[in-house]
Amino acid sequence: MRKVRKGLLVLISGLIIVLLAAGTAWAQSGSASASATGAAGQAGGTFIEGTVNNMRTVNPWKAIESPEYEVLALNFDLLENFDKSTLQAAPGVAESWTQSSDGMTWTFNIRPNMTWQDGQPFTADDIAWTYNKTIDCSLGNSLDYLVPDFTDSITATSPTTLEWKTNVPTSAPVRPPWVYIATALALDDEMSARIAKHKADRGNGWSTIEEPIELARAVAEAQPQAPLVIDCITFWLSNLMLGAHDVDSAVARFVRSLDERKAPTFVVSCEVGGGLVPETPLGRAFRDEAGLVNQQLAVSAHQVLLMVAGLAMPVKVLP
Repeated sequence: MRKVRKGLLVLISGLIIVLLAAGTAWAQSGSASASATGAAGQAGGTFIEGTVNNMRTVNPWKAIESPEYEVLALNFDLLENFDKSTLQAAPGVAESWTQSSDGMTWTFNIRPNMTWQDGQPFTADDIAWTYNKTIDCSLGNSLDYLVPDFTDSITATSPTTLEWKTNVPTSAPVRPPWVYIATALALDDEMSARIAKHKADRGNGWSTIEEPIELARAVAEAQPQAPLVIDCITFWLSNLMLGAHDVDSAVARFVRSLDERKAPTFVVSCEVGGGLVPETPLGRAFRDEAGLVNQQLAVSAHQVLLMVAGLAMPVKVLP
């Protein structure tokens, strides 16, 4: 029998199912194990850190796999950390920060007397250089976190002061880095326009992964501590069926990838079984498969919410 993990939320709508998977612990690694051979209170023993897939790089601008972020987190400090219980911004390299009254200037107070590994001083100028290089050269997934469309400038006004100016009010500098996995394919002009509108509606602060088939791999590659939205399951299922992929195997891998995550995860899916029986065999097969997939997600979910006319109606809520 499948064990229902506490902290998993599913939201179901007349048009949409949303699954939220939230782990109860915000450990830096969801797959760590330890074995101590030394006696309690004494030195010695062995600590084993395990991950589920392989590293490809230790370059921060190229990293995308979970183990890559695990290793980077051990070697680099963040401007801000994120509280593991609330996901609110917490002090990191920046001791504190303020936002201007118009919401368009963030000022970060950098910890003094920091040094690089070689002993050279580490200052706000180093942070400004890194961020501006990321924006100017469109480097890696970090680019989305710096919201280049809304960033006017990032400058060091003193060795311990970093100023980030935007052209619109934004909470991006202190907001958790959300990841959005999109499964839809832009097969015609109408769908292309819908996707463009959806991107605009999401606004800044999102990192987007487009994956129409290998959804389990995309989930594994998402930052392990980042909140994740997957939209949507029925588009993904349609892609699998039209491409003659093994649906059962793909769904099993996807569910396992959700079980391995610790951060909040929302999965959007359509409820297609409430209308007329489809006329075609393919349509009926799709309806049946969508119902089975939604059931599997609901079993694993901490909460299931049915969305009707913009209202969320609880279907399943675990304590």
